Amino acid sequence: MTIFSERLTKAREKKGISKKELAKYMGLDYTTICKYETGVNTPQNKEILKKLADYLGVSIDYLLGQTDNPRPNFGRESEFLEDLDVFFLRSLKGLTPEGKKKVYEFIEMVETIEKTRKEKNKEK
Repeated sequence: MTIFSERLTKAREKKGISKKELAKYMGLDYTTICKYETGVNTPQNKEILKKLADYLGVSIDYLLGQTDNPRPNFGRESEFLEDLDVFFLRSLKGLTPEGKKKVYEFIEMVETIEKTRKEKNKEK
């Protein structure tokens, strides 16, 4: 196995999806994903690497073994917030309508708290 194959497998398992599901999302054959995960082949273009990394919630650098941090951009606030937006959008896809409603209600609550905090700071 290679670093890429190990990290791809680990990221896929952490996300809780099968090789078949990953292949379907990627528009690739199941055997292609199997070959990636056993180290027989690696993606031959950056677009496939980017799509894999984005879907699995890790960086390309992490998949390729250039960093041990799956999300190194989290060190910079603006990139962290951008990644966080993508993470939330991706996470919502798997929720039931009831789950999405709870997330919406939570966001409304946080917005209310932030608005109240800002108003109190203006008064000072």
